[in-house]
Amino acid sequence: MAPQPAPDSTVGRRMLLTALSGMVGGFLAVLADVAQKDDASAVLNIASGIAKLNIKCQPFAIAIVLVLLAGAICLILDAANTKAAFYIGASILTLIMTLVPVRRSPSIESALPALRPVLQDRLIRPALFWQEAAPAVRARRPTSAGTGLVNLTLTAKDKGSIGQFTVEIRNPDTGATTARSTYATPNNVELRIPPGRVELRISVSGYKLARQTLTITPGQTQEVAVDLEPSIMPLGLQKLLDGYVKRSPTRVSSK
Repeated sequence: MAPQPAPDSTVGRRMLLTALSGMVGGFLAVLADVAQKDDASAVLNIASGIAKLNIKCQPFAIAIVLVLLAGAICLILDAANTKAAFYIGASILTLIMTLVPVRRSPSIESALPALRPVLQDRLIRPALFWQEAAPAVRARRPTSAGTGLVNLTLTAKDKGSIGQFTVEIRNPDTGATTARSTYATPNNVELRIPPGRVELRISVSGYKLARQTLTITPGQTQEVAVDLEPSIMPLGLQKLLDGYVKRSPTRVSSK
């Protein structure tokens, strides 16, 4: 007697369970990628790459697409059971994330015009190099006439020690990171930033992200004070959910 074909409802339920199992595996792969790698995360790097094309893209949206992709791949490969689908979803997404290159943004200092003295046509003896070249170097340093100064001060509400902190200069419209630097203690730094509208994002391990949009005016000094609030959420997950989690408050004053 020939076997009876499975009812459509049974086939549909099997496909749904297969897709869901693959999506669970993909979700765990995305979670591990973001939580452990932070700025080296494939999800954050994909979102950053799209943002540099002047397309606003939330990292959370990239994560959802990858999780859905995991489920779709399991259906395409016709996983034998839900256990196989789980491993396929996790394994393929892990492979994709391993192959995504890490995009490093230039440091905040290197984003400014290069500081190079203009040498005269004659030879300068090494001992007299600084004496003769210093005026040219000073003339080419970024001054308040061409950049704005931001005095950034961090204070931990729990009185904890701030080992180091990372400052990103981002495009407030697309979220693309244009420059990024990491600083050690003390928890205060002066940033010279070209004029325009920018967003500062400050991240410190063990604390909530801080974000502040500024309009940089040449010659103007702005004081930005950040009151860091403790957080048990890894920085990578905070950046993934940047628009949906509470951030450390900031205060801005101008001179």
